[in-house]
Amino acid sequence: MRKITLTSFVAFIGLSVVLLFSMNKPFQEEYKILQDKTDQETRRSDGSPGNYTGSPGDDGFDCTDCHGGTANFNLVPSIITNIPQTGYVFGTTYNIQVTATSDGTENGRGFELTAERADGTTVGIYDLNGATGNPQIITSGGSVTHNVDSFNSWSFNWTAPTINEGTITFYAAVVAGNGAQGNNGDEVALTNESFAANTLGVGEFDNLEFRFSPNPADDIIRFELGQNPGPYTAEIFDLNGKRIFKQLIQDGQNELKISSLPGGLYFLRLANENSSGTSKLIKR
Repeated sequence: MRKITLTSFVAFIGLSVVLLFSMNKPFQEEYKILQDKTDQETRRSDGSPGNYTGSPGDDGFDCTDCHGGTANFNLVPSIITNIPQTGYVFGTTYNIQVTATSDGTENGRGFELTAERADGTTVGIYDLNGATGNPQIITSGGSVTHNVDSFNSWSFNWTAPTINEGTITFYAAVVAGNGAQGNNGDEVALTNESFAANTLGVGEFDNLEFRFSPNPADDIIRFELGQNPGPYTAEIFDLNGKRIFKQLIQDGQNELKISSLPGGLYFLRLANENSSGTSKLIKR
């Protein structure tokens, strides 16, 4: 009978753990997510690192991963926009305001907001022109956060996607903190607001019929514009709704050079003074 030494037993346990991790990829991925969240700093007076709004796209993670405790500052978060109840209009820019209402006894405040469609994908484009409260854009996370912790309200612009993304929900996590290191004296509150696409309003305007070829295209596309009067504005958007190309097309002009675009799928929008139309474009 072979004698099992303590060293052999420890080696066996170590090998078993390695095999478990190598065979269970979902477990590995979940472990990495939890480890990444745990490794974040516990004080974020200069803004969230991103992906902490509590949204589906953030896997439910919110600011309580870094801020928590039993503090009660009577914190009430709110999202206020000028998006009409009839829904967002494609490509239209709106103002978004996040407010942290409280009893005023906290030492600092912060927030993070993101906009997502139903599957958790972030949508729209943020713009800080005319912003208040000194917010900052988190490029990698597709969201906006605070830059200092001395404000209790932040406003900025958000441009809706140029295509119908269905219902879009804004998710925000708001923090009221005691200003101390650690997370034992802070309060976190979550809120969200949803808006459908205004397909009726778009349908009344988005009625410009045009054709272009070739599609897929390499360098140049040529329009067939029928009897619609120009001039036209041609815009190309990526799949996230970000405009990456804009050019004015005069009457009598029917070509557009796209050689500078990387290969991929885009949306081509053509508009004159009275109407517009959108079509898919494939660049080889």
